[in-house]
Amino acid sequence: MSSKLNGVVYSVGATQNVSEKFSKREIIIVDESGKYPQHIAIQFTQDKCNDLNGIAPGQEVEVSYNLTGKLWLDPKTGIEKCFNTLNGWKIEAIGSAPIAPQVIPAPTAVDGEDILPF
Repeated sequence: MSSKLNGVVYSVGATQNVSEKFSKREIIIVDESGKYPQHIAIQFTQDKCNDLNGIAPGQEVEVSYNLTGKLWLDPKTGIEKCFNTLNGWKIEAIGSAPIAPQVIPAPTAVDGEDILPF
């Protein structure tokens, strides 16, 4: 099942070498299309890890991904669990520059007045 997500990059993780044959890298996207912002983790694997190079927090992106699921049986309890993963396979920047966070300037002293509240 393939889908797309538009949002702003919250964070880009480092590549993790899980084994000699498997590496992964995670990006978190903030989706503000609904009533409440949602932080969505998307995993890129193998050679797709390099697709996240140059992607920065605050940047608006469109990510194409596949939803996958895997069943796992806990050998100790016999309870079966289902794990879902969003596997990214394409990422494109929307616009050219990261969205800068709003910065509120610190108060400054006027005419020799002390700006401390005490």
